[in-house]
Amino acid sequence: MFLHYDLANGYCNFGQSGFRLPTEAEWEYAARGGNCGPYYTYPWGNNRDTLKTNWPASGDPYEAGPNPWTTPCGFYNGELHQKSDFQWPGSQTSYQTSDGANGYGLYDMAGNTWNWCNDWYGHTYYSESPPDNPRGPATGTPMPDGRPYRVLRGGSWYNATHYPGDHSRCSNRDPAYYRGPGDPNGPWFQISFRVARPFRESTAVSEGNVGGNFLPRLEVTSPCRGVAEIRFGAAGRGHVLLTIHDLAGRRLRTIVDGQRDAGQHTAAWDGTDDSGRRVGPGVFFCRIRTIDGTASAKLLNLD
Repeated sequence: MFLHYDLANGYCNFGQSGFRLPTEAEWEYAARGGNCGPYYTYPWGNNRDTLKTNWPASGDPYEAGPNPWTTPCGFYNGELHQKSDFQWPGSQTSYQTSDGANGYGLYDMAGNTWNWCNDWYGHTYYSESPPDNPRGPATGTPMPDGRPYRVLRGGSWYNATHYPGDHSRCSNRDPAYYRGPGDPNGPWFQISFRVARPFRESTAVSEGNVGGNFLPRLEVTSPCRGVAEIRFGAAGRGHVLLTIHDLAGRRLRTIVDGQRDAGQHTAAWDGTDDSGRRVGPGVFFCRIRTIDGTASAKLLNLD
């Protein structure tokens, strides 16, 4: 599955298929949900919101017991969670979250844990790198032990204790040296990783069977004028949440929120928000969430 790497020297072949660690450029683009105008501090905007991601002193039910105080990815999805379902260490019997997903439907892209990237940490590389999808320097800046380290992105709940919000921003970066074996609170305990894989842009997102798990199918007519047709499907009967979001990840319209049978379904979006106001022309995202997972599709509205 991880066909990109030569384990003898760590070389990554970007021409191979399969999964690999993202580059810094890929990670930040994914963290921002594709939004780059304006650049926001967090995936949803510039406001620090402890109900959208794992930050210290948020009062969430995972802030109990020994470190690490990390939450399951996607915990902050806007739902009311029950202790009986999650078995968290805190005493709360339930906990209400806000939806912290970005425009691509990704969670915890700021806060929670630091994330490994493929690139070496170059002290000046980020300011000097090529503007078009850079793949990192050939080697890293030596740390106090004389060795180079890979880069970590996204900040975490731990750093936000000392620099509230600042170290949990999308653009935060750090060499793994400072979060690794020398960390006085435990080696590597606040680090995790996401993987990237080749993607061919399309108006349809259909994950199909990935790793044995059927993810929901989603397809939209794009560009559209007036009404966009949305086709979606799920593997089994269950709750379906189908929503429209802007580039900042803000939910504009809920199309479906209820039980649906297995199979293919259709819905429509007339270009209005939940209050009936027209949102105007622009790029939006249609997102589906079922018990099997999430999927999203870009939607260009011309009206």
